[in-house]
Amino acid sequence: LLEHVNGSAREPVCPVKPRMVPRKDSEGKETRDFVAAPYTKQEEDEIKEWKLQLKEWKQGEAIVKQQVATTIPDSLFMKIRDRGTALEIWEAIQNDLQNKSRMVAIDLRR
Repeated sequence: LLEHVNGSAREPVCPVKPRMVPRKDSEGKETRDFVAAPYTKQEEDEIKEWKLQLKEWKQGEAIVKQQVATTIPDSLFMKIRDRGTALEIWEAIQNDLQNKSRMVAIDLRR
């Protein structure tokens, strides 16, 4: 699941965009209102595949986030808990620890 931490795993994007068509009234005439057009069989298959990929990606994200949360101190977790993806969490941890490392190095030199 390292690809979630280094950013090479990206959230899958739905390959099918909804198409809007004019709604028809009871007489079969087109109105000014629009509704989503039904998907073709191929589009439905693409959406189904995308949903499976999205589910797998979200599971990977959840696993990585949980692992990170259980291995860092609570004080650090409180700083990074509102980040969205595992990559954003990892970058926030890196930034926090790198800043502390500089402060510790300066303090040691003194």
